[in-house]
Amino acid sequence: MNTKVQEIKPNQSTQTEPTSTEPNSKVLKNQYIPTAEFYSQVIKSLEDYSIFTLDNELLVNSWSSGSTKLFQYETEEVIGKHFDILFTEEDKKNEIPKGEIANALKDGSAKDNRWHIRKDGSKFYAYGLVYPLTGIGGERLGYVKIVRDNTDKKNAEDAIIQSELKFRGLMERYNDAIVMVDKYGAIEFVNKQFKKFFGYESEEIIGKLLEELMPERFRMKHIGHRMQYMAHPTARPMGLGLELYGLRKDGSEFPVDISLVPFDTNEGMVFSAFIRDLSDRKRYESQQKFLADTSIVLQENIDFDLRLVKMANLITPFLADFCMIFISENNQLVSKVNIHSKKLLEETLALVAANLFSRPEISPYRAEGKTDSLKPLLIEDVSDSFLQTLTIDEKHLEDFKKILPKSLLFVPLVAREKIIGAVILGMSSSKRKFSEVDILFVRLVEYRIALSIDNIRLYDEAQRAIYAREDILSIVSHDLRNPLAAIKGGFQLIPQLLKGKNEEQINTLVSTLGDSATFMERLINDLLDFSKIHQGNLSLQLKEISIEKLISEIIELSQGKAKEKSIDLSSTITENASTLICDPDRIKQVLNNLIGNAIKFTPENGKITLGIQEQAEKFYFSVIDNGPGISKENLLHIFDRYWQVKKTAHLGTGLGLFIAKGLVEAHGGGMWLESEIGKGSNFQFEIPKIINSK
Repeated sequence: MNTKVQEIKPNQSTQTEPTSTEPNSKVLKNQYIPTAEFYSQVIKSLEDYSIFTLDNELLVNSWSSGSTKLFQYETEEVIGKHFDILFTEEDKKNEIPKGEIANALKDGSAKDNRWHIRKDGSKFYAYGLVYPLTGIGGERLGYVKIVRDNTDKKNAEDAIIQSELKFRGLMERYNDAIVMVDKYGAIEFVNKQFKKFFGYESEEIIGKLLEELMPERFRMKHIGHRMQYMAHPTARPMGLGLELYGLRKDGSEFPVDISLVPFDTNEGMVFSAFIRDLSDRKRYESQQKFLADTSIVLQENIDFDLRLVKMANLITPFLADFCMIFISENNQLVSKVNIHSKKLLEETLALVAANLFSRPEISPYRAEGKTDSLKPLLIEDVSDSFLQTLTIDEKHLEDFKKILPKSLLFVPLVAREKIIGAVILGMSSSKRKFSEVDILFVRLVEYRIALSIDNIRLYDEAQRAIYAREDILSIVSHDLRNPLAAIKGGFQLIPQLLKGKNEEQINTLVSTLGDSATFMERLINDLLDFSKIHQGNLSLQLKEISIEKLISEIIELSQGKAKEKSIDLSSTITENASTLICDPDRIKQVLNNLIGNAIKFTPENGKITLGIQEQAEKFYFSVIDNGPGISKENLLHIFDRYWQVKKTAHLGTGLGLFIAKGLVEAHGGGMWLESEIGKGSNFQFEIPKIINSK
């Protein structure tokens, strides 16, 4: 484009018609139309701005000194070049230059704030404007672009934005809940942690009064405190010396610690409340106190059952709404303590506990269980279907429902890798539920209870060992003394009797010596068996033996003593009974003891029946007599070592039934007694068909 500049003199009026008839000047009456050359002269006079014009092909056709200063290009370097050399490669790729021109044509002008590039490749942030140039006839002459370096302002704005982002990011990542409140107490801002604490989404709480986050009993009083604080704001903790509580959306409360920080803003004073949930700290403090209290109880020199009662009372309601404690006795979990926060339900709770472990197949824990297969069982929400798996019948199920089990936690009591008991904790309120966090603490409690139980049992075993040693010494010193004296005296009489050749007296003496020796042998064998059973190292010699042969040998061995009292000794065997794998000598020892006792206590002309039944997995043995029977009081001690009915204490050592029961248990079976005064006794034991020999 070849243009000439029309000079305008200071005093020259633009109201007169110019005499020039140059093609680039357009004249209307009373109006001067500037030419492109005129714009070029104006542009050169603006040093603080980059101003340049473009033709319709977007080629630079004028360039100001301000443009050279900003972009570093001299006029001759840029005239005739496409103006996209001033844009970054990314903007050129996205066709930003063309888009800028299109917006200018569409809207009459286009504003643009973006990065531009200098000749040396450095970038600066620019504020830009583009206007289309239009002639009198409406033809488009080109474009003018104005660019100003705005880098400093951009950097300052970016710094402010980054600062705000960092501040907001800090607030969002802060572990405490943050609430910003205006001078009227209305909530303006909450961070992300706020939802975790209070349960509200930000849009649910923004604009509401701060007091909505407090229990109702504190609200009116807090409004006065807030107004006083706004009158004299300082950064300080809130509620010094007081226990403060927050109110969640679901209506539950939790302990909090609050710090207040005031801020001056253009809109007035605001303050931020930094809210810390103290639930964990309070829980930890209360747990430590609870553990200290349990330690005191478990160390008290009181009856063990009373200790368990005190423990259950500490647990309820601190850890649960109800508590059941079971202890392993004779390989069975037995209910010991049942405490419910609602005392009226304790009787029902006891009924539930009594039947809870009555059937091994539905028991969460079994006394013989190993710890590697048994872990705490958490039932966060109890269903009827789950209760049905624990209960034995409809009555048991209904009782279980009456104690209101909403959430349950089963914890085994473990000592030396054996289940020695179990604790069952329950929540009756739907607002209180057990979680994985509770398991960690309950395991600490369980460990203390189990340790206490195990220590007591070890102490009892040690005491029993001491008593056993003393009993053995007593037996050895007393019971062996009599037969030894008889033997010693007999041997002293033998020479005299031989001189007199008194054959009858000699035979009587020999018989007496034999009985004394037999008694001593039996006593020594009993003591040896007792020691092996007590120490758990009794070994079995397993063999296969015919049931009929076993019974016939036992009957034949005992028939003589039975006939002396005219007692009818017989046997019954199921038709399918064939062979038994056992230690025959030990089973004979058991049966001889039971039949011998039956003969001893059954009156003359009485009846004794030895019975054997074979079932799918076990053999059942019974020795039934019609003797005097045993009282309920004596039934409790019948299998205790060294225990004898007072009237018959002189008839044995008191180890027979204890040893018999131990021999049966060594086979993996069990022994029990059914008896009633005046109706006789029924000793029973079972032997499994598959025996794990030690």
